[in-house]
Amino acid sequence: MLWPRTSTMSMAWRGKFDPENAEDSDESMLSVPDDARVKPIGRNVYALLISDVTQDYVRLWQGSANQWVRICRLGYSAFLMFLVILLQVFLLYGISTMLCGPSVKEIRQAYSLYEKALYGAEVEETVNGFWRGKTGAVPNEEAFSSLSSSDQAKICNIPLSQPLFTASIVFIWTLTCIAEVRSASILAYDLLWVTPIAPVTQCLDHGPSNRTIVGLTRGMKASLCMGCFLPRICAALLLNLLGCHWILSSTDLPALFLDALALEFIVLLPELLYRTFASERSMLRTQSTFVQAGEIVEVSVMDILHVFMWGIFAILWTYIYMFHLQPILPGYRWDVHKVCAQQMK
Repeated sequence: MLWPRTSTMSMAWRGKFDPENAEDSDESMLSVPDDARVKPIGRNVYALLISDVTQDYVRLWQGSANQWVRICRLGYSAFLMFLVILLQVFLLYGISTMLCGPSVKEIRQAYSLYEKALYGAEVEETVNGFWRGKTGAVPNEEAFSSLSSSDQAKICNIPLSQPLFTASIVFIWTLTCIAEVRSASILAYDLLWVTPIAPVTQCLDHGPSNRTIVGLTRGMKASLCMGCFLPRICAALLLNLLGCHWILSSTDLPALFLDALALEFIVLLPELLYRTFASERSMLRTQSTFVQAGEIVEVSVMDILHVFMWGIFAILWTYIYMFHLQPILPGYRWDVHKVCAQQMK
């Protein structure tokens, strides 16, 4: 959402905003054009880092009296950001190795038993030591009833046995990660492209109750790109891959949706650590920091298609992952759904 520079929201901070070292005069700063539109940088550890980089770095360059305090604050913000990424990757990696490993083995054993029962002698062994029906072989679906009820339940609880339901879960999880990527991309565009290159003394415009980033040095842009936006986007993409792996390795189909919901708290870690570990002063500074937004074009077909492309990407990724990249059941023949559907009638 965009606000004019003197918006009602920003006026809510009037009388509370501390300009910190008021010796910096507005005459040495670039100003926001009257027709420019600005928006907040967000409320998470990434926004906290952006706020500290753009403000404390300027103060340090100007010779602030509290240099070590500002250096520590910059280091603390960077630490929180990398802690978020480390926790996100560590949690999902731990889930993938410690929790998914046994589940994947159980799924492969159940499907191998299913293939052996339905294809009889017309099977071949995979490199992992599990059975698969030979290409062109016709399954004997009546043989499914010869399996024990527990084996039948295990087979029909394989997420890939219900491809449409599982694909919808993977699709929603992918949309969650894409939303994070899109949010980071838009903010990166505003800061790295829309915001002009300017001397360090002309990076901020001090309003009555907020500060707007109106310029960045090349070094600041490079630091934000390599130290903030790139790790954030890469972490979101890695989370998507590991999350898809976790969803497909579930051995309890009714709990599949709950497993997907549990993934959301990992995505919300940047907001959680921001609300927990950022000081009230740092949160106030972050919420009072604005960035010039990119130009809003008139509604057009291309503009709608551009937004719709994110959904197209999510659909393509869901299809490619489930049908070509999923490592849970290599050589899966998509022959379980029909048998389980008949069994459930």
